[in-house]
Amino acid sequence: MKIRNLSCVINTIVFAFLFSCASYGDVDTPKITSRAAEPVQAAVPRWHIHDVAFTASDVAGNPFEVGLSATVKGPGGQTFTVPGFYDGNHTWKVRVSLTTKGDWSLVTQSDLAALNGQRAAFVCVDNPNPRVHGGLRVDPQHPDHFIHEDGTRYFLMGYECDWLWALDMDDPLLPTVNPFLDTLAAHGFNYIILNSYAHDTGWRKGKTGADDYGPPQYYAWEGSNEQPDHSRFNLAYWQHYDRVIEALQRRGMTAHILMKVYNKMVNWPPKGSPQDDLFFRWLIARYAAYPNIIWDFSKEAHNEKDLDYKLDRFRFIRQNDAYGRLVTCHDDDKANDSRAYDTLNDFRADQHHSKWREKVLQQRQRRAWPVVNVEFGYEHGPDGMADKTYGVVQPPEEVIRRAWEISMAGGYTAYYYTYTAWDVVRPEDTPPGYDYFKHLRSFFETTRYWELDPMDNFVSQGWCLANPGEEYVVFLNQAAPFTLQVAAASSPLLAVWYHPLTGQRVEAGSLTNGQHRLTPPTAWAPSPVALHVYAHDGSSAKSALEADTQGWTNIMPPPDLAGWNRVPVPPGGTLGRGQWHVDADQQFLICDGDGGHDMLLTERQYEDVIFHFEFRYTKVEGKKGYNSGAYTRNSKDGAIWHQAQFGDASGGFLFGRTKTADGKGKSFNVNKQVTGNRVKPAGEWNTMEITARGETLTLWVNGAVTCQFDGCGVTRGHVGLEGEGYRIEFRNLKIKELH
Repeated sequence: MKIRNLSCVINTIVFAFLFSCASYGDVDTPKITSRAAEPVQAAVPRWHIHDVAFTASDVAGNPFEVGLSATVKGPGGQTFTVPGFYDGNHTWKVRVSLTTKGDWSLVTQSDLAALNGQRAAFVCVDNPNPRVHGGLRVDPQHPDHFIHEDGTRYFLMGYECDWLWALDMDDPLLPTVNPFLDTLAAHGFNYIILNSYAHDTGWRKGKTGADDYGPPQYYAWEGSNEQPDHSRFNLAYWQHYDRVIEALQRRGMTAHILMKVYNKMVNWPPKGSPQDDLFFRWLIARYAAYPNIIWDFSKEAHNEKDLDYKLDRFRFIRQNDAYGRLVTCHDDDKANDSRAYDTLNDFRADQHHSKWREKVLQQRQRRAWPVVNVEFGYEHGPDGMADKTYGVVQPPEEVIRRAWEISMAGGYTAYYYTYTAWDVVRPEDTPPGYDYFKHLRSFFETTRYWELDPMDNFVSQGWCLANPGEEYVVFLNQAAPFTLQVAAASSPLLAVWYHPLTGQRVEAGSLTNGQHRLTPPTAWAPSPVALHVYAHDGSSAKSALEADTQGWTNIMPPPDLAGWNRVPVPPGGTLGRGQWHVDADQQFLICDGDGGHDMLLTERQYEDVIFHFEFRYTKVEGKKGYNSGAYTRNSKDGAIWHQAQFGDASGGFLFGRTKTADGKGKSFNVNKQVTGNRVKPAGEWNTMEITARGETLTLWVNGAVTCQFDGCGVTRGHVGLEGEGYRIEFRNLKIKELH
């Protein structure tokens, strides 16, 4: 390797993610340049990408073959080594993400003298993006399920889009990718399966239309698929791929990267060759730092018959990925069932088109790890069964039925739509399955699914997940009467019917120990039906905050109420004297109740969220009619409002005014759903949680869900509290974002 006219400068680049101004405010993207001898300490948000760039001019030879790695050191003695990569324009990069707040540094190792021994320093600061929770892990307490690095629960809802990276290749603003991902996220999809590269499909070979992206505009290597140069990468392709992964990351969406694929006409590097190692090292160097990455050796890995080669690739990934991202292998039953991958894979990614529940149960019994059937059905296009790209399709109702069957076995699923799964991509489509899968995730996230196990012996028909005495989930393919055996319950359990195709919920009463004959709503037949039975009294039903303390944000205002705004009631009225203040010592937010009727709303807006708060009225002898409330998804002026109403030993229901499709709005009130009173008298502390998820608002009061509203017409808005003539104290104001 010859070096001429050498200069080396460290360029520290922080990729601060760009959030919507309305959601997260403007986030600057600083670029700090410093000499190697005087490293500048850049501020790097936790779990965000940080690139350290090194330049060396006039380097002869192949820059992609220059060896570069860096030893990274952080708080508490953390040390790990990551590979670097060449990124064009005489620039090599080391890409890291930091897991712990505090001071970090790195020093490089390279066979190129100009890159060897270079140093950089940076400080890890708070993560500003509430959708980012660190890397995905297998939950050690519940090994059939996943959990984020920060302890946040993760209900995997997959979506196959093999050619996602083929969109917007010439536009760094990603005008197609971004709204497409927003649509998927709004429908609950949080796990995107995509190829590292795919060339074409046999069933839609060549360019069959403007929406056919195979072969793609850019090739992954220099040269062509017919005559590739596997020793050099096409940087335009991979820099675009970076942008796609970043777009997923800032939305909190996992990227399941299929490192290879054997039936998409790719001319791969020869197995076990230096170019093969170069490719795998390239992927790890560029993407292992992203906390939303999952590694998969290959789509339909059974097509690779050389087991030793596959085992070697898994070992290579493990040895070179310092972050320990989860690893799996798609559809390789023979090797999986022989336990060949048990020490090298973290979960099972499978493909089964029949006996869906039976397969998941078998795989869970063989090993305690998450099981994901990532390919079990393909929804047809808008014109019915004849509208397809691949040779096989199913109606959306059958696809979601299979998904429920898999979920009821304790497994996870991934959705395929014929016009986005492969090389024909129509991102503007919104097929019926989007809503169906949204309802599936919405349902399970109201349960403690990670504590439930398949126990069909409790029901006369259908399938059952249970934590006996605490919680039961029942699913029937067609709504029909059945019996459920409840045992070991310490108090009555609340039962709620759920319509899997609409998301509608209907109360089914309370159930005690014993056998119960249950009849679903007759109007739902012959559609499928689910039943959720759960503990709801104060002794056994914890608040969401008590049940899982991870992932919450304290939104208690500072003493000057910065970040909160008073809004008059009704909108456009005049505000009275300032009646809100903070007791900093006790961490109470207090409304004196002498400043008229108003709302105190956060400046920031929230989408799917749990708003937790505790309150008590100041008791005044002889006074009655205490009145206040809390809000979610309000408009800035308060004209659209969704209120949890509570008084002195009364209330505990939802009402308000929501938005309609024509923009006019409509009033709602679900107080008739409330049975009994759960609000405590003035002078006693109460705990409430308002959950906004999709179109559903749910109110939890002192140990029980009291009511639910299924027609919320807005997807985001402000949370807040009401002042209405009574002194009231609030504490533990916390928010947990659900996406």
